[in-house]
Amino acid sequence: MSKNQIKAVTVMEEAGAIRMRIAIAVIVLGLFACQNEKTSMIKETINEARKKSRVNVQIRLASSDFPSSEELALRRKLEADIEREHIGAVLDAGSGSGFMDFTVEVDDTVTSIPKIRALVDRAGLLNRSTIKVVSS
Repeated sequence: MSKNQIKAVTVMEEAGAIRMRIAIAVIVLGLFACQNEKTSMIKETINEARKKSRVNVQIRLASSDFPSSEELALRRKLEADIEREHIGAVLDAGSGSGFMDFTVEVDDTVTSIPKIRALVDRAGLLNRSTIKVVSS
């Protein structure tokens, strides 16, 4: 091989290496672009979830004491019924002196609250319960 041919081969090898670096850079940038797209989709999903309303159901107890195991079992049954009937997702539950409560995330308060009221009424607790929208 002549010197010119060797130079030409070397230049071609360098050009190939540069093309390879550019191709790798394009692939990496493409991956980052896809990652940003995934991130924005996740953010949109979270924002949609945040738009759901929350309903709090508070039940006054028969006594001013903390709930008994039977009362807590009744609350857990109400929570399970709400989720089983696809009314909403129970987010939080608690109790205190003289009351117990839980919070449900619902798609639509207009249709969900009457369904929750019906479940609470079937449990015989409607006269001691307060159901209110706590965020929308």
